[in-house]
Amino acid sequence: MPASPDTILCQPDVKKGCSACCGLFNHRRLDRRFLAGFLERNTEEQTSCFQISDAVADAFPGPVRDQASYICPFQGFVSPGRPGCLIHPGIKGEDLRDRSFFGKKICDGFLCPAHSVLTEAEKKDLICLVDDWYLYTVAVIDPESFSWIISNARDLCAGKDEADSLKPLVLSALNMHAYCLNEHPGPVFFYALPEYNLAKGGYTLTADNDRAATERESIIKTMARLFEKAGR
Repeated sequence: MPASPDTILCQPDVKKGCSACCGLFNHRRLDRRFLAGFLERNTEEQTSCFQISDAVADAFPGPVRDQASYICPFQGFVSPGRPGCLIHPGIKGEDLRDRSFFGKKICDGFLCPAHSVLTEAEKKDLICLVDDWYLYTVAVIDPESFSWIISNARDLCAGKDEADSLKPLVLSALNMHAYCLNEHPGPVFFYALPEYNLAKGGYTLTADNDRAATERESIIKTMARLFEKAGR
């Protein structure tokens, strides 16, 4: 994985962010409502000494996908619609990340597999087209599926008003794929590229199996319908 890629996906702008590496998508439930509730409660219940209240500890994390992984309680909405680290120096003005399980050194040095899977052009497409934090994170945790989505959306649009034409197609495809990720029983986020490559056949759109073929067909039909409806 490149040490310093040109585009960092973690907190690309003020509209959205990703806290997948903090374990957000290790919850058994991956629907928007549940994950937003987890982030909102962490944000609301964070005390002045940055400890999680008993109410939060009792309610979360609940069932998880990978017992050997971790869900950090210090993730929340650092601004409306923008998940991130509540004890990051960019948020609190001082670095309190050593209170967390991973600590400052690991957090500073880590980049998820999406940074090496996606091309620079695909990263820029993702940042430009997807402002919704939930769908943005879906794309980050399964970068090969996003590559497939953006490639097929571009084929359908054929260069017409690219940003305006691409956006609804990409968002609809990511929303459909989010449902499939939620239905997948195992982990869907991996910290290392080799682990992602070993497991992705169970849920990625590019897999060579009937499940993926059915999902691809459904997404293509939906994107084509949206494109035709818009009269492009």
